[in-house]
Amino acid sequence: MGSKSSEEEIKSEVQSILQGADLSALSERNVREILSEKFGDAVRTEHVKKLITEEIEDYLASMADAEEANNNDVVRSSQVPLQQKDIAKRKAEASAGPVPQAKVARSTNSAQDATFDLSNRCQVTVRAFRGNPLIDIREFYDKDGELAPGKKGIALTKEQWGIVKSKAAEISEALETGTDDYEVELSVQRKLRVRLVGKNYCVDLREYYQKDGEDAPGKKGINLQPEQWEALVTAAADINAELQGLNASAKTKPKQKDTSGKDEVAAAPSAPDPSGEAETTAQGSSALPVILSSNRRADVSNYKGSTFVNIREYYEKDGEMLPGSKGIALSPEQFKILQAAAVDVTAALASRNLDFKVALSSKRALRINEFKSNVMVDIRHMYEKDGKQLPGKKGISLVAEQWQSFVKGLPALEAAMP
Repeated sequence: MGSKSSEEEIKSEVQSILQGADLSALSERNVREILSEKFGDAVRTEHVKKLITEEIEDYLASMADAEEANNNDVVRSSQVPLQQKDIAKRKAEASAGPVPQAKVARSTNSAQDATFDLSNRCQVTVRAFRGNPLIDIREFYDKDGELAPGKKGIALTKEQWGIVKSKAAEISEALETGTDDYEVELSVQRKLRVRLVGKNYCVDLREYYQKDGEDAPGKKGINLQPEQWEALVTAAADINAELQGLNASAKTKPKQKDTSGKDEVAAAPSAPDPSGEAETTAQGSSALPVILSSNRRADVSNYKGSTFVNIREYYEKDGEMLPGSKGIALSPEQFKILQAAAVDVTAALASRNLDFKVALSSKRALRINEFKSNVMVDIRHMYEKDGKQLPGKKGISLVAEQWQSFVKGLPALEAAMP
């Protein structure tokens, strides 16, 4: 036994067994016993045992991916409802007209937050998360008589905001002249565009994804009407002052001592997560989830008794950050392979080695990809076609900054694994 056709038959049979079984009661040994009835002693060889193990892990990971995307039956080590701002004092303003000039109003959640009104239902909040400033531009809606943050919005990093600010004059001119092909790249996945929405030109800040080799606009983002854009430009100097204040606070934060008495790195300001998600875990640690960007994170989750490392993109819904379909769940064995290869992956990323590849299992691989001159670490489920392994839809690509954040979080993820 060892022919490719026989292996494919075993894989197919494993899939059939798993699909009709109670996964909470079925063990790998049970699967081998069922297979032995059809394939005999061939399933007891080390090669086939490994094949069966990988097939089971891939199936469970696929199920975990599906459940994660649907937000069912998956217990993440850190999933806390999105903290909502207390903005009851703005209720009286909800029926008022557009704000003629951006005004600063402190949030009641933290002395570190500052809110700027762009209109009666659009606000900008400057806040820090783990010492990293974010500029959150968001629409609000009425809920039970109070304004609550809606889905339409985007949180810009300090660097992305810097690009927007430096191009403000050009953007205003493009908006005034109706130049709908004007575009500014904020990052690999984010753009600012001037475009026609209905009868009015607006400034569109949005996250993009790749579809059929082209950039396609995603749901995460916001359209700013001309008066909202002008209010943002008016508030730019005050926003920058708030950012400088956050930086100064981070630098002057007292150092903490570890148990050995050595100085630790200065603690980050005690400001809320931009998503509003608390930083606690099931193990009581503050290290998880590992934040990769404003909407991407790595965490440890459990599905039907099996543990996985989930690297996933999140979205906001009804005041909570929920896991989206874009991402991948790695088994402990796949995570160990990735962790062992982390140094080589970082080197390949830095040298733009597009031939670099790490097999995480028979169906999963880590590769270095390039898109629009940007190199990324792509972790993906593969499928076979015409004798070749091709990348499937299930997976996630991490830009250099996200990969670096992931590498820094590897010890925390390892510690949370069984």
